[in-house]
Amino acid sequence: MRKSVLFRVGIGCGIACVLACAMYLVQHRSQIIGVQTSEVEFFSRDVRLKGTLYTPRRWMSGKAPAIVFCHGGTPIGRKLAIYVIAARQLAERGYVVLTFDFRGFGESDDPPRFESASDLDFTQDVSAALSYLAKLNAVDAGRLFLVGHSFGAGVVLP
Repeated sequence: MRKSVLFRVGIGCGIACVLACAMYLVQHRSQIIGVQTSEVEFFSRDVRLKGTLYTPRRWMSGKAPAIVFCHGGTPIGRKLAIYVIAARQLAERGYVVLTFDFRGFGESDDPPRFESASDLDFTQDVSAALSYLAKLNAVDAGRLFLVGHSFGAGVVLP
């Protein structure tokens, strides 16, 4: 019962976040011209994570808001077409977007051991991604957002 309530709350929060982002994007679309992508890597404890950073080529005023996009349970992780398209569309509208592969997915490293639940601590991966984004000069660290799909939504909700 509790899981279904948390799931519904999570879905509701996700929809509200997407709608808020969409409203902001519609209002500011004309400020953005193009998207630049770059492959990045960062560490979550002792595990190397790979990601793609999507940045607007030009942001007209101040630092940009940023989104960490967390993929679903697909073995190819962030490279699934739906995530590439969504990240590019968000970046075209002024967001810096980081898509990354969770530990054990896509191009990220596997955990070095499987001895305890902490070896599969995907929430630590999300924290590392947020920390990475917050340190970028182009990012407004006060406007960081999480978007998760499927498995990724389950990780960002707790």
